Amino acid sequence: MSSPHTTGRRLTAAVLALAATTLALAACSSSGAAESSAAALPSGLDPQPLAEETTVTVSLGTKAEYLGALLLADALGEFEKENLTVDWVDLPSSDAVPALAQGKTDMAAVGLNATSFNAIDGGADIRLVFPGATKVPADGLYVAIDPATGQPKDVSTIAAISGPAGISVVPITRYLESVGKTVSDVAFEKVDLADMPAALDAGAVDAAWVNAPVTTMLEETGRYQRVVGYENGEYGAGYLMGPNLLRDHPEVGQAVVRALARTARDHLSGDYKTDTATVAALATALDSTPEDVLSTPAVTFDTALPTDAIQKAQQAWIAVGDILKADTPLEPTAYLDGSFLDRALGTT
Repeated sequence: MSSPHTTGRRLTAAVLALAATTLALAACSSSGAAESSAAALPSGLDPQPLAEETTVTVSLGTKAEYLGALLLADALGEFEKENLTVDWVDLPSSDAVPALAQGKTDMAAVGLNATSFNAIDGGADIRLVFPGATKVPADGLYVAIDPATGQPKDVSTIAAISGPAGISVVPITRYLESVGKTVSDVAFEKVDLADMPAALDAGAVDAAWVNAPVTTMLEETGRYQRVVGYENGEYGAGYLMGPNLLRDHPEVGQAVVRALARTARDHLSGDYKTDTATVAALATALDSTPEDVLSTPAVTFDTALPTDAIQKAQQAWIAVGDILKADTPLEPTAYLDGSFLDRALGTT
């Protein structure tokens, strides 16, 4: 995928390298007071601005609607209500996870793939604290149609942005099982989203896991059939926090999650695409147009942190082999920290 052109301030490579040692979060006193107690963190979704303006660094590998809570929290002033500003860092997941674990960034908006789980298994102090979209109706596995039968072709090669290492392996596995195959029976190819139509047209792959808006392009050709998509809770992206917000400054982490949850509630509930202001803000945040935003159905933003899809994905990665370092799936307690969201929702 191409790197995003973000609307917030962007750290240069030199500043990013320096951030590990010079990050200043306003909630910390100049004398280096002890970290805040989690028990003292505020609950609820109403804005509770930090005492001083605080900057958090957030890595973002692509701008997509499934990250709408993050993009709109910035664009519509929900972070500002918490006295937060965002410095955006352009990093793919493969680089975003190490940077987060090393404290060079505070949060990573990433596709949930094996990279994160391998890092956690290796001791990285990073946790999933908030989900991206929990259902994306447009995304799915598109299979070339056999002109002779009008049915989807037999699948032996599949293109995916992360190969088999993404959460998309869960619905892909479901489809393969429906036609009597397993993930071990097919080959995965890593292909950039923009290149997937060409790979399919050339016959280099039989199928591709495709994200909007490229899905629209494939559907318009009439040569491909969407055979499976995400079910609710099989989210393919989320927000990871590193030690800066998890341990050193949890009050700032709480403010970030509060803004994300409030954005999901106030701006991304139901069919949010009937709201012209939301559509306009999304279009601007995505460097797109309102027409493009309206060309695909609204996605689902649920503040729950389901674990079923992640557990199934880990099982699939183990079955494929050479993806997950662990021999058994990590338990949710190893990769989730739901306490920030629980406090925001008032469930603790």
